[in-house]
Amino acid sequence: MDRRTLLRNCAVLGAAGLSGCSGLAGRSAAPDTDSPTRSPTATASPTSTRTETATPEPMAEFLDELVGAIDRETEDWDEGVSVDDVSGSFVATLRDDDGYTDNGLAFLDRLETVSESLEMRNAARTAASVAAFDSISDGDLATVDRWLASPTGFQRGAFMATSYPPTGAIAGALVDSSGDGMRDGFLLGTSPLLSVVERLHEPRPIVAEMATNLAGEGYTERAISYMRTVLRYRQYEGNPYERWAQAERQNLLVEATTDGEITEAASRGIGSSSSDRLIDAQAEAFGVDPTRGDTAGDGFPDHLAWLMAEEFGFPVHPTEPDVYVEVAAAEGVDHLSENERERLVDLFANAPGGPIHLHFYEGADDVEPLTQGYEEAVESRAEDGERAGLGHHYVLLNDRDLDFQGEDDRRGLNTGTASWVDGTLPWTERTSVLAHELGHSLGLLPEEFGGIDSEEYSVGEYASVMNYNGPDDFADYNDGDPFDDWEHMRENTFRYGELDVSGLEQTWQNGEPPQ
Repeated sequence: MDRRTLLRNCAVLGAAGLSGCSGLAGRSAAPDTDSPTRSPTATASPTSTRTETATPEPMAEFLDELVGAIDRETEDWDEGVSVDDVSGSFVATLRDDDGYTDNGLAFLDRLETVSESLEMRNAARTAASVAAFDSISDGDLATVDRWLASPTGFQRGAFMATSYPPTGAIAGALVDSSGDGMRDGFLLGTSPLLSVVERLHEPRPIVAEMATNLAGEGYTERAISYMRTVLRYRQYEGNPYERWAQAERQNLLVEATTDGEITEAASRGIGSSSSDRLIDAQAEAFGVDPTRGDTAGDGFPDHLAWLMAEEFGFPVHPTEPDVYVEVAAAEGVDHLSENERERLVDLFANAPGGPIHLHFYEGADDVEPLTQGYEEAVESRAEDGERAGLGHHYVLLNDRDLDFQGEDDRRGLNTGTASWVDGTLPWTERTSVLAHELGHSLGLLPEEFGGIDSEEYSVGEYASVMNYNGPDDFADYNDGDPFDDWEHMRENTFRYGELDVSGLEQTWQNGEPPQ
């Protein structure tokens, strides 16, 4: 008679109360993980002792069926785990030198419940998960009780185990593969993303603490959904801006579980209702609408707007548009005067439809002048700007006007989100030219309306700085027919799509500003 047959016969006879067989020794016991500090369950005793009452015959029938199911479920594990004879080792775990223990029999009873509420394969794989245990502990029983009191969807993942060839171990169900105090089954039950067994070996001490805090009679749907979100966010751990760090900022990790349950506010706050990278609680703390990705409507996703304020100290109005402009000057050219700044800032602050916050930043004052008006020359200066990559438009105050493509000397030129302006003009004129080129940067283009960069409409018809018929010191945008400049700028989110925000994106991704 081989060892497996012997053990199986011992199991059936012992469970029926007819005889006992000595157990196997030398296996290490699993820690009492994923279980709260509480009294042992009613069916478990503090110490393992031999049962004095013969177990009814149905238990022997169930054990025989269970052992057969274990053999079927683990038949391809022979080369994957170091446990010799999984079903036989499982039976030995239920026993001590005197016979079946109370906890061993109580565990069999629970496995029968698992087989009835789910499938026999779930019971068999859960049984296989304890094959390397020294014995069945009170914590094992408490964990199974808790899982049985949890939603069925959670149980399907929790009551499963498989082999893990790299270590020769069994993973899943009641095993704690990572040694962080959390059973594998909890992870498999709460996060489908962790179905790859290799990830069960990654320690998650914070998550383990949260799981322990939430351990009660059973895990609720809300707790499971919450923990599923937490586990998904763990990939961002270490990034000071990402969702894991945001949850920490808003006290939505360990602190949210200390009362043993997840509140509706915490469950809602840790979620993300929009396409940006802010969790709802962080969005609300920042002052934006959690259901919108760009609350201000200026093109900046709410998470990048938050980053600009958080990391770079830029003034941000979460619910109103912000436009940022770096103004650099060629050597010998004065930067914008207070009058120029105030005139344009006030113009945008009093825009129809609500304020637009225009921010000018003083860049370098020794930029090499442009000697030719080619677009590439302007763009190269913008790429060297002090705020390149940070979502700023760029203007160079040049030391001269320039010929462009055979045309007469021009006072300014726009190439998308970068412009140059003749910085030697009187301040009232320079303000007008700057407003014109900035209008192009914000989306006012000739192909959008025939009155832009033309003399087709009188100033009375189209009162805009984009109209070539305007006076040299005119600096305003048209409101209403025949073309609403303000509305068009808003609708096109101030040409955000052409801004260079690579530095912001790299900062978010890397967790620190570019060097």
